[in-house]
Amino acid sequence: MIEFMDKNKIMGLSQSEVKDRQKQGQVNDFKASASTSTWQIVKRNVFTLFNAFKLCHRLSTRFLFKPGATWSSLRLSVFNAFFQEL
Repeated sequence: MIEFMDKNKIMGLSQSEVKDRQKQGQVNDFKASASTSTWQIVKRNVFTLFNAFKLCHRLSTRFLFKPGATWSSLRLSVFNAFFQEL
């Protein structure tokens, strides 16, 4: 039989259950790091597999089409990847 939740009934762990779980190490302990170096941001957002594919495509089309458009597009990708973290 399915037991439905009553809006007026508070459901959760008792104090003893909480203490038992804390002793077992079952806690949500998240330490947020607000400091990320510039190199970490660049490495995480610029050196991706997708950007590697885009670079290969741009370099291969460089000799077939407009060379200037290829490099300006590449600069825009690096600029966008870096500043999306800020």
